[in-house]
Amino acid sequence: MKSYSKLNPFVTVLILMILVLASACSVSRKSGAEKPFTKLNSKEQVYQLFEEEKKYAKETQWFTDMRPEKQAKDLAYYEQVLGKLDQIDRNSLSSKDQINYEIFHFIIDDKVKRIEFEDYLMPFNAEGGFFTALTFGQRRFRFNRYRDYQSYLVMLSSFKAYMEQNMENMRTGLSKGITQPRLIAEGYHALIAPFLNTSVEESFFYEPFTRIPEKISETSRMELQEDARRIIQDSVLAVYQDFDQFMKKEYLLKCRQELGITELPEGEAYYNHLVRYFTTLDITPEEIYKTGEQEVARIEAEMQSVIAETGFTGSFSAFLNFLRTDEQFYPKSAEDLLMHAAYISKRIDGLLPNYFYHLPRLPYGVQPVPEDIAPNYTSGRYSPGSVSA
Repeated sequence: MKSYSKLNPFVTVLILMILVLASACSVSRKSGAEKPFTKLNSKEQVYQLFEEEKKYAKETQWFTDMRPEKQAKDLAYYEQVLGKLDQIDRNSLSSKDQINYEIFHFIIDDKVKRIEFEDYLMPFNAEGGFFTALTFGQRRFRFNRYRDYQSYLVMLSSFKAYMEQNMENMRTGLSKGITQPRLIAEGYHALIAPFLNTSVEESFFYEPFTRIPEKISETSRMELQEDARRIIQDSVLAVYQDFDQFMKKEYLLKCRQELGITELPEGEAYYNHLVRYFTTLDITPEEIYKTGEQEVARIEAEMQSVIAETGFTGSFSAFLNFLRTDEQFYPKSAEDLLMHAAYISKRIDGLLPNYFYHLPRLPYGVQPVPEDIAPNYTSGRYSPGSVSA
């Protein structure tokens, strides 16, 4: 039996940081690394901190270590980075590097705040979370080399510990009153149902082992398949059964009924942080709500004008129902939807140079949402590409 103890690191660095920082003026990192931090100029300090943060992120293996002691370690590290950033004279930076500084500071500050608010104790939402991570993880591999399958087996074997760490954190969340509302939590079952009543060889996770390239020897193919059956049963399907029981017998019985996040301990402060994070503006939730009401009224007025132009004679709600149910507004197949989305993407590609001087070298594609998580998933979502490409 082969041992898969040596993990290949997977770097999870936000694409926004990569695009902005990679496009800025170059700096001699070699010379900067040779001097103490306090002797570097402001620009060199920013870039050194960024490089150090990337190295720290590389400590993450296939799945993030979610243990409380790792969260404490992360908090101490990111607070240190934030403290050093705050000491840098922002005004001495060029306009480009001020943008880099602000984005980097923004990202690190968010990391600190989320750990302080302990949002890792409720590590999922209506679309999924830690328990759907393995589904997307399979897409990291091309499955055309023996080592691709070895690495995939390593990822599969490490999934159990990741799930157990998150479940333990959720138990802590229950004791502290930091949970998702029951209405959200109940949606978990639709996302894991395909993994609860399936055999190993019929499971989504075994599929790559049904198409091992012939260039891999028959002996190696059989060994990979044997290891896959064992690992998928013990470290994937069994842990999904455990998670299902945990949700039914513990979490759903004790999680909060209220929907608003302000019901959490420090919920109002956490909500204010999220407002700042998602808008990048110093505004209050009340201001956002008021803006939302104004926008709804404006959009509805425009819609009423469009409805009148179409000659539709029903009510506003009837028109909305018409848009939702009439076949002419829906693709005939999943392939039609993907083709239309790909066409829109290529049209956008042609316009990007009109608005951006620096374009990412990594291309992107349009892929379907995995069927097992599609029921609760949003209609579209961007997933980061490989930062090593």
